[in-house]
This record gives sequence, C-alpha cells and structure tokens, in this order.
Amino acid sequence: MEIELENVAAITKGHIQLEEGKINILYGANGIGKTTFIKALQAKLNNTFDVNQDSFRPLFAPSVTPKILVTNSNIKDVFVFNRQYVDDYLYKEDIANDSYSLIAKTADFENRIQTINGLLDKLKQTTAAPLISSLKRELDEAKNKISYNEPKKRNGLITISAKSKIGKNLKEGVKKEIELGNELSKYASFKGILNWIDWVKQGVDIVEQTDKTTCPFCSHSLVNNELETVKSIASLGSTKAFKDNEEARKVLLGIGKYGNPQIQNEILNFCNSKAPVSQVDASGLRNSIDILRNEIDKITNSSYLTPISATDIGKDELKKRFSKNKVDLSVFDGSSSDLLEEIKSYNKALTDLELKANELIAELSKLNSRKKELVNEFKNSINNFLDLSGIPYEVSVDISDKLAFTHLRYKNTNDNIGDVKNTLSYGEFNAVALCLFALEAIKKENSLIVLDDPISSYDSEKRAAILISLFCEKKTGLCLRGRTIAILTHDFETLVPFFKWPRLKTSQFVSGWHLSAKSRELIEEPVNAASIRNTAVLEKEYSMDANLPFIIRVVHLRRYYQLIDLDSDEYQYLSCLTHDDCNHDCPSYKKDDKYIPMDEIKVHEIESKLQTILGKGNFSSWKEQLGDTKTMIRMYRNENNDYNKLIIARQLIQNQSKSEASWTLVKIYITETYHVDTEHIFGFKNQFDNVPHYILGICDDIVDDIESSQLSN
Repeated sequence: MEIELENVAAITKGHIQLEEGKINILYGANGIGKTTFIKALQAKLNNTFDVNQDSFRPLFAPSVTPKILVTNSNIKDVFVFNRQYVDDYLYKEDIANDSYSLIAKTADFENRIQTINGLLDKLKQTTAAPLISSLKRELDEAKNKISYNEPKKRNGLITISAKSKIGKNLKEGVKKEIELGNELSKYASFKGILNWIDWVKQGVDIVEQTDKTTCPFCSHSLVNNELETVKSIASLGSTKAFKDNEEARKVLLGIGKYGNPQIQNEILNFCNSKAPVSQVDASGLRNSIDILRNEIDKITNSSYLTPISATDIGKDELKKRFSKNKVDLSVFDGSSSDLLEEIKSYNKALTDLELKANELIAELSKLNSRKKELVNEFKNSINNFLDLSGIPYEVSVDISDKLAFTHLRYKNTNDNIGDVKNTLSYGEFNAVALCLFALEAIKKENSLIVLDDPISSYDSEKRAAILISLFCEKKTGLCLRGRTIAILTHDFETLVPFFKWPRLKTSQFVSGWHLSAKSRELIEEPVNAASIRNTAVLEKEYSMDANLPFIIRVVHLRRYYQLIDLDSDEYQYLSCLTHDDCNHDCPSYKKDDKYIPMDEIKVHEIESKLQTILGKGNFSSWKEQLGDTKTMIRMYRNENNDYNKLIIARQLIQNQSKSEASWTLVKIYITETYHVDTEHIFGFKNQFDNVPHYILGICDDIVDDIESSQLSN
C-alpha cells in the first residue's frame, strides 16, 4: 500500500508505505504528522477527502489544494483506536455499545443464521401478508378506542370504561347520530353538522347572561318558550361525545366484518343499540373482539420467531408452538376470500415447518452450541487479558436477537458495576476498550486497523499483556496477527518488542518504519532487527570508531561506562573531560558539587585503559582537542548526523568563556542527551535522525554566533 501526500496540514510532501497483512510500526516524534496522515487516509478511503479539503488545508499555504493518492492497495476503509474510541465507550452505560457485532457476527455464525432463516422464511412472509397486517392495525385501533374495566370480584361482570371514546354517555345508548323529536323537527337540516350543538350551547350561555329574551346571533326577540326549546337541543350532548362515539362505532363495525356471523351480529347489535349498554352487552362485545385478537395474536407470536429466540425454546416446546399457533379458520367465516387465503397460507407454512421440525431443531442445536462457544470465547479473551494485566474485573455476557449485553463486574463476584465510568481508572477503561476494539477489528475485512499510541502510557506489565494478547500467536480471540495494522507511536519501548521478543519479531508478520520530518516533508525509512542494538554494545562500537570525531567518541564512551558502572573511575574521568567546571589541569572526582583531584597512579591506570579505545593521548591533550573551537565549528559544519551535531554544539557552548542567556535552556536540553534515558537496554543506530529539527535550528544559530565571535577576535 503506497500513500502519497502533498500539502496536507503541516505536511508539504510525504510518501508512506504500508505492507498489507503485516503489523506496521510507524515510529516517530510527536507532531510530525502521523495522526494527520491517518485522518487524511481515512477520509480518502471514505470518499470524504475532497469535500472536506478545508480541514486538511495547510496554514502555511491556505490557497494550495491538499492531495492524497493511494495505490497498490486492497484496503477499503480505516478503523482507528484512539482517545475518541475510548471516550465513546467510556460514556456508554454498557461497556460495549455494539456487543452483538463483537460476539456473534462471524461468518460461521451468520451462515447458520441464514440456514435457519431459510427454513423460517415462508412463515415470516405469511405473518406479514398485507390483509393480515391491516387486520392487526385495526384491532390495535379498536383497543385504543374502547377499553374495559376488569371484572369486579363481587359480580364478575365486565363494564366498558367511561374514559374510553365509546364509553361516554353509554347510559343513553350508543350515540351514532343526533336525534331530534317532533318539536325539534324543524332543525333536522342541521343535525348532520356535529358542531352545531356546541354553537347552540354558546348562544344559550350568552342569553342566560343577558335579558334571556334576545337571540345573540340575529338579535330577534325570543317568544313562545323558544329559549327552552333551544336548551333542549343543547342538552342532546356534546360534539366531542358524538364524534368519539362515531369514531369508535366505525372501528368496531370495521373489525366486525372480519368475523364469523356470530361475531358480526354481536358487534352490529352493540353498535346499533339505542338503549343503555348493559354489562352483558359489554361482556359480549369484549368476548367477540378477544376471539378475533386471540387468533391474530397467534400470527403475531409466530412473527417473533427468530433463529436466536428459537434456540431458547426447546425442541418439544417448539413443536407444540407450531401446532397451537395455527389459526381457527371458523372465526373468520365472514371475511373476504383474500384474507382467508392469507390465513390458510400461514397455517400451511406452520404445517410445513412441523414436517421439517427435526431438521430445524438440529440446526438450532448447532446454532445454540456455536452461540455458547462465541460467548465463552468473547468472555475468555477479555477476562484472560484482564487477568494478565492485573485488572481486578471480569465480564459477563447476555446475548439475544441482535442484542448482546456486556456487563463488567468485580472479579469472582456476581455484582455488576453500575457506574463503570466513575469506577474504573482511565487506564483500566482504556485497556478494556482496547480489547473490545480488537474483537471488533477482527470482524472487519479489507480494513487498515490503526492503533494510535495504544500502550505508551502503561506500565511494563500491562504493555506486555497487551502485546501478548493482541500480537502473539493466535491462541486468543484478541489476536490481530495477519491483519493489516498500523501502530503509531512516539515511544521507543513500544517499537523494541516487535523486533526483539521471540514471539513478535518474525519478519513475516512485522514491518517497522521510522518517520521524521524535515522542512515539513514526511520521510519514512525502514526499521528492522539490525536497526535496534543493545545500547551498551552500540556505545562501545561508536567510541572505537576512528572515523568519528573525537568529541563524539568520548561522549559515547562516557555513556558506555554510565550503562555498565556509573560509579566507575573511567566514568568520572570522562565526565571531567567533557565538563567545563572541572579542573583543566587534571582529572577529578565530583563529590558534593566539588572536584577532588585523582591521584597520579589512578590517572595512569585509567588513561592506559582508555588509550586502547581512544588512541594515544592523556587528559591534557584530550582536553586541548575538545577546546579547539575552530576545529569544532568545522566538525559541526561537516557533520551530517543530527545527534552528532548536537554533541558538538554542546561542547562549543561549553568552550565559551561567556555564554549568552538564550543558550542556557538548549544547553540543558543537549546535556541530557549525554545520559542514558531511564532503563533503555536497546537503542537506534545513529542512521536515524531522532533529534527534533527545531533544536538543530537553535544549534545552528548558536554555532553561527560562536563563529562570528571567533572571526571578530
């Protein structure tokens, strides 16, 4: 996989190579563009790079067009583990927001699902037939329009709830229309307008508040008890009551047409009743609707049957379910022939499944076994990692149809941790999230799996646990070996194991790359096992290399003695040789910030040993070489290795009788490079430039100042 970058954020130019099917370690300092490169690559593969160019446009040249070209690649997308991924899990109530895909979505498991779906497919189709679906909706609507009070223990009778739409004013019967007596017959032309009654009520209220003799709408006088007549119209009911009753009546008549003659008559009689509704009427209506609903519920129950849910039913119960979920066709004798055909197709699908029951049960058994295996693999993978890392938690898993719930609990207990984000440390949660990321990454095909500095913040034990779990032999469900992986890191201790640990260093699986940036150009150089050497051996080799400048050899020899014996006389001698505050006439021991001269016999012994490495000379002659400013400036100008330039620059600063205040911090920085960092056993051969280039820029300026001072003198 080849990636070419041009004018992408801080990168003016860059060429990155990644080997597919391998673990690619991209090692380089913070800020050189590793994360930017991945973001640009992700956008390119997602076809969003061109439309989001502004987010990649460089600040140093806002008018240029960012470009990225990807060649020789089968990679389709980029899947990244970074701080954002961790936070996404940290702020979920469950520790995994898509546990089902992590656990169950394997090719084998999905194939078994498809096999069982093939057996269930005909049944699924019949449960979703259009007329059956329409009847389901109408029955649901009826349930919303009419509700019942449960039977009272006293009499065991059902009543219709007065709160339901059809339950209002039932004492006067089912109100399907406004009925006007003889004395009101002249108003018959208005009764089809339901809100007419409310209009009349408003008028009565206004008259009652005035002189009770004048119509508020036409201002004519009211005579011959006209007010009482109008009041009788207002007492007929409310517009809402008529509307509610009429709506409910239409729904009931609508579902009634599906039932047999007995059900149809029961519903029709109820809807046409003008007498108050009795408890017997209410019970009869409910029973009729319940008969329809119970049969349709059989179809609904069958629609819920899925491969996963079926595995929990048991073979005997499954066979019974096929039989008891068949619909009684006699209930729908009054229905259309089309609906009856749909129901018959549904019953036939159940009959066919009964004949295939043994085959179905066998497949369900295989699926159930595989489900248990997957859950155990998932749990064991994470729990083994947590054990190896010394994290005192474990996971439990519940899996159902398209859902899986992953719970974190205290080890060796059944107590789930309710508030995960406030219980785990960030490092612990980061480790759990990394496990889940690995499990998710394994399921992805043709993806570049990116881990952005995944372990640099961990102690050595947790580093080892992560490396063993994710990258060693495929003995755990977390292992990513064989995938195309990019590990971005600024941490040398993350790089070393991939080339020095026997279980990781196989070149078949690992490629290393050193990234650096010069003049905003991102440069990639290959790293292999030969690039990483024992630090003490390297320091000894450099000190004996006669082709290197003398100051470089002295510094490396000092570092060698620092590694093997910090209290040695040789280390003290070389420290004195390179420090400006030491006695210039003879080597000394440093004690309590004071230098104590070494005796001549000891000096002679040390110099005899050092001469075998550095060549002929003694303290005075070597000190003189290090103090030759003109020669040192010439060395600096001719040196190509950045680390060596740093060493020469420090010595030049030390040689000056007067140092500029601006030099102080850079001198301290460079001085630290004279010492071995922490407990490094391995180091890079100096062919890799690891010195930040802004530091080299400062050194260039200092050497320029020193040279100018020399010329003026």
